[in-house]
Amino acid sequence: MDPSAVMYDIAPGKVAGQRDNGADDDLNEATMQTGQNGEQPLRNEPTELDVSYQALDSFDKYATMAHMTVHRRRQNLYALPSSNFQVLANPPFNLLDNLAAVDDAIDNFPRGEVSAADMPWNGFAKIHDHNKAQSTLRQFYRDWTAEGFAREIEPLLNMILADLEKYSPPLADKTLRTNEYSNILLPGSGLSRLLLELTLRGHNVTGNEISYHQLMGSQFILNGNASGANSWTIYPG
Repeated sequence: MDPSAVMYDIAPGKVAGQRDNGADDDLNEATMQTGQNGEQPLRNEPTELDVSYQALDSFDKYATMAHMTVHRRRQNLYALPSSNFQVLANPPFNLLDNLAAVDDAIDNFPRGEVSAADMPWNGFAKIHDHNKAQSTLRQFYRDWTAEGFAREIEPLLNMILADLEKYSPPLADKTLRTNEYSNILLPGSGLSRLLLELTLRGHNVTGNEISYHQLMGSQFILNGNASGANSWTIYPG
């Protein structure tokens, strides 16, 4: 399935995940550079396939990169003067125990049955792609957990619903809006939690998202990979 244009059909409304034709925001934001006389471009943008592979490779290597981050933190702890190390390594901080627990959590990160080394995207990810993979996992906590939803998403959702109620004309059947006011464009739709919530309330929602990390995350969570609440345990890096 092409992650750049995924359609999600969820009754009673419709959610569409879309992106424009530009490459990822951190990957050559400018369009192709040309000379004054229209000669060949000096530099090409990454192809859609390149950007997809960079995102896939960064997710595949999340555990490896996260372990490296923990290792660096442990090294920094050991490099402290002995008196400072003893303070942080013992109660109430117990940083060594905390870092060990983080390593254990990373090892529980879901992995595919096929070795990443055998995949065509192996080796495509750059440092900023790995950073995006970690930030996307953190956003899963914000958008798709009960705690994160209550703190971050629900207040915004309530504000949007209040504006929709204010500016949309009253309808006889509130369970399914069918007029032009029910069509909503949501730029920067991220992991699509707002899209889903608005769709469940009867609106037809089109989400626009440029990040392949976000698009792939949305595709994963909305296309049947969650059987219900608390389907996945997540440990943001």
